[in-house]
Amino acid sequence: MQQQPVEVKNLLKNGDFEAGFDQRGAALEWEPFRNDGFQAIYANETFPYIESGSNAQRVTIVGATQYSRYAGIYQQVEVVPGQVYTLTLHGQIRSVVGDVNQSSFGYRMQYAISQTGLKNWANVPEAEWVELPWDEQPINASVTKFYSYTTTIEPAAARITLFVRGWNKWPDQSEGQYTFDSFSLVGPSTAPAPVQTSAGEAGTSGATSSSATPTSGDAMIDKGLPTTGTGDAPHLMQDGRFWGGLLILLLLATGAVYRARWGY
Repeated sequence: MQQQPVEVKNLLKNGDFEAGFDQRGAALEWEPFRNDGFQAIYANETFPYIESGSNAQRVTIVGATQYSRYAGIYQQVEVVPGQVYTLTLHGQIRSVVGDVNQSSFGYRMQYAISQTGLKNWANVPEAEWVELPWDEQPINASVTKFYSYTTTIEPAAARITLFVRGWNKWPDQSEGQYTFDSFSLVGPSTAPAPVQTSAGEAGTSGATSSSATPTSGDAMIDKGLPTTGTGDAPHLMQDGRFWGGLLILLLLATGAVYRARWGY
């Protein structure tokens, strides 16, 4: 069995949010989602609320009149089932009060991985959402902290979906700002390709065996050269050409004797 090296890279497209934003304010390669009962604003984040580079995704929830209002983004990813991937997220939460004790942890951030590649966030079981241990900070603070979260996952299918969302817990109409930046899902990008070995057995390399195989399907066997000089030509006495030639010679000889005797 041969093993082809597999490229390990960040499989999230525009995971650093540097590739631009669409007319909705959502980062390219990402899709927005939300429930109702509030205003959701998607925008390109501005300095100083950026973890790295020049851009980040901001999601704002404002005017919530019901419990548990959500807004976020998601992306489907092609993976190799059974392989281990490292998920890294960076982000921060900002609120008017800017203190978890005053808001009773009212502004939180969550993520979920759909192992079946769901697109509808509402179909992801509530138990599969993971609350990130990131506390809110004051809106418009001159200095803010970015939090980081890392975990590993082992996909069960060839396509999974990453959902990340802001969560306003209480029916509080004040503004909650959620900034996402520097997302990555690092692991093998493709499955090893099968290979034919010299015995015809399936391997895992992209190369093929150089052994030649007869196109007829017969085995290649070394054979000796054919024997010549015996058994290949007909017997001399059985060849009509021999007797015809002998008769001509006899006639020529008889004519020569006759001319010599009679003086011709």
